[in-house]
Amino acid sequence: MIRSMHMIPAATARYTLGGGGDGYGANIVQRYAKNLGSFYLHFDRGAALREIRAAAANGEKIIIVGHSWGGWSAATVAAAAAREGIKVDLLATIDPIGKLSPQTLDGLKDIGGLWANISSSWKNQDEKTRGDKIADFGETLGGQTQTSRADVNEFSQGHHEDFGIMMNDLRVPQMICSVDPQDKSCK
Repeated sequence: MIRSMHMIPAATARYTLGGGGDGYGANIVQRYAKNLGSFYLHFDRGAALREIRAAAANGEKIIIVGHSWGGWSAATVAAAAAREGIKVDLLATIDPIGKLSPQTLDGLKDIGGLWANISSSWKNQDEKTRGDKIADFGETLGGQTQTSRADVNEFSQGHHEDFGIMMNDLRVPQMICSVDPQDKSCK
């Protein structure tokens, strides 16, 4: 199932990949990402990469944002694009879940732009939300994403499902403006 929204000027192509909660009613990323570009669920990597190829062929700048399993998918798509010689101007992984393959990690060195990551860190483990617990379970199944190679690596007091808070804590809106100063949200 592909959910795509095209509301971005032709100068920049943005791709947001949501995690497991975005396919089953929570729509954590989709709510925040409306009007920000194309939205894909975490398992739609092939469709996202096809659209990125077309945007790159048109000379557009590429911004990829992913949350949870969507963060793993975003990193995988960015690495695949880099292997094809496509520059990813910004990759933002928001509390990603899932172990990256050595091939993906190697590919992330070559994206050509900035890889920024933020992870949720909870002050009080007794106050974990349902989303935090699901993320913990996802890490148990899929492994923890290796983010030590990210250019920017930060922590947020937001919970796993607090996508918007973590986007702001990582300053992703400002990073987007540095890639595309003409964007209407930057004025």
